[in-house]
Amino acid sequence: MLKPSAASTIDWTGSSVTVDTASSVTVDTADISGKSVATNQKGALLVEVALIGRVYGTLLFAPPDTPVVAEMIGLLGDSSSPELLKEEYQRLFIGPNHLDAPAWGSVYLDRDNVLFGSSTFELRSWLHWQGITIRNERREPEDQIGKMLLLMAWLAEEKPHLLAEYLSAHLMPWAPRYLDLLEANASLPLYKRIARDLRDSLADIMERLGIQAVRKRLYF
Repeated sequence: MLKPSAASTIDWTGSSVTVDTASSVTVDTADISGKSVATNQKGALLVEVALIGRVYGTLLFAPPDTPVVAEMIGLLGDSSSPELLKEEYQRLFIGPNHLDAPAWGSVYLDRDNVLFGSSTFELRSWLHWQGITIRNERREPEDQIGKMLLLMAWLAEEKPHLLAEYLSAHLMPWAPRYLDLLEANASLPLYKRIARDLRDSLADIMERLGIQAVRKRLYF
C-alpha cells in the first residue's frame, strides 16, 4: 500500500514572504535528474535555483507595497512611483477587469480556464504524496505563479530530488506561456523585465538540469 512521504510543511501566510539571499542550502548528493552531475556543480545550481525562486516568487506573489518587495524593486533600480506599481499589480494580478496574463496554472491547463481546476488538484495530490503540506491563509490556489516559484526554491533547499519532476510536470508546461503574456501586457518596465529575465532563467535551469517540460495542451 502506497503511503505519502514523511510530512513537511511550507508556510505561506498572507503576503509576508521572507527572502534571505544568503540562506544556506542543504544539498542532497543524490542525482537530481538521473544524469551524472558533479556534486559541487549541483550544489551551486541548487543555490541558484533557490535564489531565483525566492526573488521572483516574491515579486510575483506579494503586492509591490509589501516592504520586502519594495526593497527588491529599489535594488532593481526601478523608478516607477509606488502608486503606478500598485495600479499595475492590481491590473495584472487581481482585476476586477479581464486578466490578460492570468497567474494560475489551471487557467492554461484546463479546458474551461478555471481556478482550482483539475491541474491544481493534480499538483495538490503530488504534494500530498510527497508529504508536503501547504499552509495558505489567503486561500490562493497552489498553482499561482509566485507560490510555485517559492515552492521551487523550497524544493531546491529541502527536497532537491523532487525538483526535476516538479519543474517538468507542474511548472514549466505553462510558465513560459504565462511569462510571454505578462511581458506583452505589462505597461511598466518592471514587470516586463521580470517576465523576460525569469523566462530566460527558467530555460537555463531546465537546460542545466538536462530536462524538458512535459508537453501539455494549453487552453489560454
